Amino acid sequence: DGEASISLSRVLTHRVDIGSVSVWPPVPLLKLLNAHGPPEGDARCTDVLLRQLVATASAGGPAGREAHSRLQREKAPLLSLLRRLGSTPPVLPLVDCLPPLSPREYSISNSPLADGNKIHL
Repeated sequence: DGEASISLSRVLTHRVDIGSVSVWPPVPLLKLLNAHGPPEGDARCTDVLLRQLVATASAGGPAGREAHSRLQREKAPLLSLLRRLGSTPPVLPLVDCLPPLSPREYSISNSPLADGNKIHL
């Protein structure tokens, strides 16, 4: 078929941003997690307040924007959101909801053994 395959692990570690962007968590992700969560009262959802915030943020409007702002302040990692909500979205739509990882033009590496008070480029 001519398409290159890539492992899910590689996509999650090198292609998509799973929590560092300023708008984390993105609204499309919240909508997906909300749509694939367990029924209300199901024990797999361990955080009822989070579930309510995600549902409200997914609905939009002024209350949705406020709920999204609260979720942004928390900046819960993806794995935490999945576990606490008990959400089991399909993998491909999940990856599609995640923003691409921003390119890094350079990186700073530093060994405290060389000099703990300086950054070496």
